[in-house]
Amino acid sequence: MGDAPAKKPAVKNPVPASSPPQKVSKPEPEIAKVAENPTVKEVGRPRRAPSQLSETCESSPEEIAAMVEVLNSCVERVRSIDKPVKMENEGSVVFKQLRLDCQKAAKVPEAFESTASHAVVVVAFMLDFVKRNKNFVPQVRALAELVLRAPAWSAAFKADTSLTKRVCSELPPDAHAAFGLGTEPAVQGGGSAATTAPASEPATVPATAPAAPADSPPPASKASEPTPASMADAVANVDRAVDSTPPQRKMPYARRASRSLSPVKPMKGAASTSEETSVGRSNSLPRSRPTGEQARTVTRGSQLPSFGGGFEWVLKANGSGERELRRQVATDTILACKNGYKLGDKLVCFKCVKEMCEGTRLVAAGSPVGGDAHTSWFKHPPGKAVEVAVHRARANLSVAVVNAASAYSAGGGFMHGGRHALEESMCTQTTLYRSLVAGREIAKSKGVQVSRHAVPPKPRHGVWQCHIPEGEVILSPKVEVFRGGTLEGYPFWDKIVELSAVVSVAMPNCNPDVSDAPQDMPRDFGEYRSLLRKKFTAVCTAAALAGANVLVVPDLGCGVYRNDPQEVGGAFQDVITSFSFDEIHLTGSEEFAKAAKAS
Repeated sequence: MGDAPAKKPAVKNPVPASSPPQKVSKPEPEIAKVAENPTVKEVGRPRRAPSQLSETCESSPEEIAAMVEVLNSCVERVRSIDKPVKMENEGSVVFKQLRLDCQKAAKVPEAFESTASHAVVVVAFMLDFVKRNKNFVPQVRALAELVLRAPAWSAAFKADTSLTKRVCSELPPDAHAAFGLGTEPAVQGGGSAATTAPASEPATVPATAPAAPADSPPPASKASEPTPASMADAVANVDRAVDSTPPQRKMPYARRASRSLSPVKPMKGAASTSEETSVGRSNSLPRSRPTGEQARTVTRGSQLPSFGGGFEWVLKANGSGERELRRQVATDTILACKNGYKLGDKLVCFKCVKEMCEGTRLVAAGSPVGGDAHTSWFKHPPGKAVEVAVHRARANLSVAVVNAASAYSAGGGFMHGGRHALEESMCTQTTLYRSLVAGREIAKSKGVQVSRHAVPPKPRHGVWQCHIPEGEVILSPKVEVFRGGTLEGYPFWDKIVELSAVVSVAMPNCNPDVSDAPQDMPRDFGEYRSLLRKKFTAVCTAAALAGANVLVVPDLGCGVYRNDPQEVGGAFQDVITSFSFDEIHLTGSEEFAKAAKAS
């Protein structure tokens, strides 16, 4: 893969001055050098398609033939998605290409008039795609508005009554107009079919009335949509799992600190200075969630005490006092995700928690789609994955960040007060933990088994509970970030930042001294390398499914699990050449970055 072109306009205030990113191939270039090269496809969230076909003069026969061939080719790709597993692994890529091809063909409206038979195939694919990717409803609506402006395509679509019924029953009402069906999803209360037709098209009611005759069965309700009941149960189990968290013992901050941070003196003023209950600054750990839906009040600034002038203890100290402090920070995050929180006079609410849980899925390695020689690469210091992801998301880009997850404990030590590594930090700063719990429930329903390489095959008590299969990852769409980083003391923010996805992958454990997970790396070195490539292929597949253009990858598994950074980086480099992202940001050691960027 080549480096980005040299001439690139700078982006204002690209990253915090405290952690200037670098390109791998040069000493310390700033992230301000993000490419805006016309040869590289635009990064960011997918743009809405034009609202209407191009109104130009009559096109030449050569132009019409060329655009007809473009539409024929894209429909062939759509027809190839004929199985659920293909839709799961390749649907996002095909949908993206379909949008691009239709936008190109829209410049020659005559191409749509001579390909009317494609309308049914394209609309059926869009419905199947959005059924599995609820967050793509705006893009599907925009694409429908584009292609159905062509009278021939619109007529062919409306002639298929099964498709019109699917649109009305499977898409939200505000999307119906894009398909030319008005806003009412079905005939209500036994009224006539004419009541469901758009007011602006009364003359067409007789032709389209068979789509919803008065004596036809009502459209499928939300409960009968193809979303499996097990998923709904999994989402419901998230709340039950969180509510079942053991209550914490009451102990003031000062006493907890003095128990395990000796000879550090108890802090003065560590407890809340207000009578008002505050998340993260209360005198005691909460035993349960607050009743009702009232958001709790949080204080500005650090939510943890600073010892020795900083927060390194969150990463390293493991006494009983520190563990309880970390448990309270986890509880604060869980409570905030449930009801929102008040920061000063501002009420901060979450918009995507339910959608994130419902969209959580296990994703296996999919088919490569071809790399992009113009991908821009950037290097950042270790521990900056969330910070970099937030920075690029604030630039209105579609960002996926990779999480080094534990396969045997959702969130790692997040709920147990363990020392904070990447996963614990992510769960504290974001809404991710709820999605990981949903993923755990999905794994239970699928009967996911522990790796055959696991040593010991069973822990001292009970059995290993594995929730991330060896060759799969957990895709958590629309994760919201609302707290600062570990070394800031996890302050609450007054504005939430949405990421396109967090992709959680469980790297092999090469460390026999880890107590909460078995040593599960393959003993055959060739098999080990093959497993690393398989995991990274699943990571890239999931990021593509989420529609991400920017991928943030830390040196996964190179900490306590003792994977070799050069092997991990090399496996990523082998895989990424088969996928297309506009920006790739590496956070971690130099050995990992050099191996990952080697070309």
